[in-house]
Amino acid sequence: MDDCSNVRFTSLLAACLDAFPAYLEVKAHLELISGHKFLTVHLDNAPELVAGNMGSHFKKKGIFVQAVAPYAHAQNGKVEHYIRTLEDGMQTSILADSSLPATFWGNAVLTMQYLRNRLSTLTLLADMTPYELLYEKKPNIDNLRICGCQCFAIIPPELCDKGGPCRVECIFVSYHEHCLGWRVRDIGGKYHFSRDVIFNESLAGHLGRRHPPTSSNPVCDRIHAITGVDYSHSLDLVQSHHISRQQTHGPL
Repeated sequence: MDDCSNVRFTSLLAACLDAFPAYLEVKAHLELISGHKFLTVHLDNAPELVAGNMGSHFKKKGIFVQAVAPYAHAQNGKVEHYIRTLEDGMQTSILADSSLPATFWGNAVLTMQYLRNRLSTLTLLADMTPYELLYEKKPNIDNLRICGCQCFAIIPPELCDKGGPCRVECIFVSYHEHCLGWRVRDIGGKYHFSRDVIFNESLAGHLGRRHPPTSSNPVCDRIHAITGVDYSHSLDLVQSHHISRQQTHGPL
């Protein structure tokens, strides 16, 4: 967290030792944006933060470390409060509203952080957002969508089969900072980043594939493999209706 602007940065780490590379990315970004060097960092006494490579980095760069006393969480209250805000917002606002399982907690955290950086706060001037104070421009919120809703991401023309579908059904899960587009998860479990997405915010996305209808049509099988059961089942119904019309009325 930048203490001046209240802009927050969150990284999803596989291990505590990954904190140092994540810190270096944030440090480089803030120094480039502000034009100032880091002078002081305020953090807790976790070994991965105050010792090892990260501790050596602070000493080499002359960065003053304000480490809180053991178990004195109130000394780190600003960040602790924000962590609580992330947890509450993630659980009650995003996961509960979208009916997504707890396995989506990482996406929910990144989404909540993205939104909080674009909301005004009592610690700043009236109607001032953290994003606006740091980057000196108002944030663009035209891309905000309901998390967990059904959406359809485009399949690049280079990957489309001739006559095949051009979009794949997905769930909208989060944003990317400083990138134009949305992060989505298809019903097969793969994540994609796309700037061309059609949203259906009135319907929650499907978490997994449903059982496909039996079909001996290789075209339908190929469509089902790409887009899921809904599209291929609809195509089956259209083809069945077309065959019944031919049997009733003769060739068209």
